[in-house]
Amino acid sequence: MTTSTVANALARYVAEERFAKLPDDVVSMAKVCLIDFLGSTLASDVTGDTTACVGALVRPSDRQEARIYGTELLSSVETASFINSARSASVICTDTFISSSCHPGQSILPPVLAIAERDEKTGPEIIEAMVVGYEIMARLGDALIIPDLAKVFRPTGLLAPTSAAAALSRLLNLTRDESLYAISQATNAAGGFNAWAETGSAEVLFHSSHAAKSALTAVELARAGIRFAPSVLEGDAGLLAAFGRKDHATELVSNPGDSYGILKTVFKPAPTCIYTQDACRLAAKIGAEHHFEFEEVDWVEIHVTEAAAKYPGCDNAGPFSDLLPARMSLQLSVVSLLRAAEIRPDFATDFEAPEVAKVASRSRVLIDPKLEAASSERMGTKVVVHLHDGNIIEAELDDFRSMTISEVENRFLSNATEALNASAASALLEMINSFDTLENTGRFFELLGVNK
Repeated sequence: MTTSTVANALARYVAEERFAKLPDDVVSMAKVCLIDFLGSTLASDVTGDTTACVGALVRPSDRQEARIYGTELLSSVETASFINSARSASVICTDTFISSSCHPGQSILPPVLAIAERDEKTGPEIIEAMVVGYEIMARLGDALIIPDLAKVFRPTGLLAPTSAAAALSRLLNLTRDESLYAISQATNAAGGFNAWAETGSAEVLFHSSHAAKSALTAVELARAGIRFAPSVLEGDAGLLAAFGRKDHATELVSNPGDSYGILKTVFKPAPTCIYTQDACRLAAKIGAEHHFEFEEVDWVEIHVTEAAAKYPGCDNAGPFSDLLPARMSLQLSVVSLLRAAEIRPDFATDFEAPEVAKVASRSRVLIDPKLEAASSERMGTKVVVHLHDGNIIEAELDDFRSMTISEVENRFLSNATEALNASAASALLEMINSFDTLENTGRFFELLGVNK
């Protein structure tokens, strides 16, 4: 395939990237992303939806190829990928690219790890594939996603099939042409709507699951020699043109692999949307540092960027019928954390409390011109608390603060200890921190399952 297209340029990068070329900081970030993903996947199922997913999809006749993490079950790579992705997504706490509000870990790692378990891939091979997938997702997100688009279409659903297919192409050592076909076919699966934000339903948990499954299929079709359109990204009838972003195609091909998109990854401290994180942090800080009773709070102003205000589910004053929309809401999240004064695993479970719902219903989200003037990589927030007596308390952050490596590790250890046991949790963390030298990953995958 000699056609000069965006997909062809990306396929060349996918086919030529090698672990030995990766800088130390890129390798280190990949390991943190792996820790974060597994910590989310092993977390408790707070909605019950992913438990129901296991019952609906796993069959005794399935191929025993890959584990469903935190259980005793093995299934086909397709089913394991689908469920592990949904389990990770269900806690709303996976790694994120701020500029495009998408979640690479829950999209790329489930199929990569499932294939790696089946085919006995090494730690370096897994990291190599991760870096490729994150690179494509970062670039495609920056070229495609804007706030008005994200009001309707879920960024993760649009970006994940292409990115996961690129990662799998690298993992399976596909040729340049095969990588091109895999990327092209997977891009045809781009989709996912944000109607869930209006109803509190479960679609948001499965956008990355469908992407993972589509990527696996695309790779197999490409390996079979089936050809797909090389102009699927920038062509007149391609993905970028579909959303009026065709003139941003060059952002996808300006030296891929030089800037390493994975280094843009941030890690969320609270189980809520990326756009709600700093408001949560500020609310908890105000609640902890200022000595007032929650009953004194009248209403709250939450100053955010346009992207945050427009993202589905974020500007929602209630009422709430379920935990998922409550956790997505800026108003409910802030009010709940003013009351709790700390971010805890049971965050926002008090959404039905009348006193919380009452203050949330009065609170308002405002687009702040000063915050909006910052770059798309920054996400400042201001929280202004109005008390009944007329006093005002406010706090502000001019940028998002990602979790530290130790915070990500501690959350992983907590979740893995509960899902598995303390010994397995410690052993897994040690292995991940040495993943760049791990030639045999068999024991790593064994520890991710529950042996009964």
